[in-house]
Amino acid sequence: FASVINNAEESNAMQEAKNAYIDYLAATDVTNPQPMVYQSKNKFVALKDGQVGGIYSTKTEALAEIGFTEADGEYMFDTGNGLLGYYKPTAGATFASNTDTLTICEKFTEPVVTFEAWIKLPTTYPASGGTIFGSYTTSLGKLQNFEIGDIHPEVPDSYAKARLLQYLSTSNLTRQHIYLTGVDLNTDKWTHIAIVNDSANSKVHYYVNGVFFKSYTATITLITCDNAYRIGNNVTLDDKFRFKGQIHSIAVYSDVRTAQEISKDAISPGNDGLIARWDLSNVPPSGPTTVTDLSGNGYNASRS
Repeated sequence: FASVINNAEESNAMQEAKNAYIDYLAATDVTNPQPMVYQSKNKFVALKDGQVGGIYSTKTEALAEIGFTEADGEYMFDTGNGLLGYYKPTAGATFASNTDTLTICEKFTEPVVTFEAWIKLPTTYPASGGTIFGSYTTSLGKLQNFEIGDIHPEVPDSYAKARLLQYLSTSNLTRQHIYLTGVDLNTDKWTHIAIVNDSANSKVHYYVNGVFFKSYTATITLITCDNAYRIGNNVTLDDKFRFKGQIHSIAVYSDVRTAQEISKDAISPGNDGLIARWDLSNVPPSGPTTVTDLSGNGYNASRS
């Protein structure tokens, strides 16, 4: 790596990049640091193998120096202090039938406030999507589903969308739901999606690939579900609710995650407020399996 320092602005950007990189490496305690890009105003510094590289006027040029293409830019996430880190899933569990469903060992003792997942939906439309993470009870008590795709034709939107759905009671089947519209997720590419129920401010926030996408005004009640959650289905008999695609990982939190936290979570999920987290990248395609809850809280998921 080499760079010619032409002026004070570039010199400052290089020093800032070096300091931020050192702080990042110290905080993450990594032995094989990933390539990164440091952004300072309209300057971009390439960082690789623990070294500060060249400084450029475009992110594309900085990406090229660390061996990435322009298409990789959407997988660069803000990790704080101006650093953009790279993460793109290479594998995930495929969900294609009811037997692919993973069941959490027990129900949560606190409400899910923030939901995050890496998913990959085929370009085939509308035969994709479904329930990424949901609970279900035959009595329709307190349940909650995080869904994706064209599974609710009553919504006036012509392509894939995300939805948070809740049933609150058995007496009147009170239903609360909010949809994310205006983004096509049937891309056959890995996409990080996050839904945040900011009930204190009557908002539901959506993030796509670590970037804030849209907020909706809605007062969504915080609930603790009557039954345990399931991954890839809510175990109804209706095939349209079954997830059809790939899931790399899921993380759920008890707190309102900020934009900065969600961007960092896309690379390495944080532990503060974490209820449970599952990495599905090595789940076998069939047969009994157990996926360990990486939060340490014991919410393991199993397929039997």
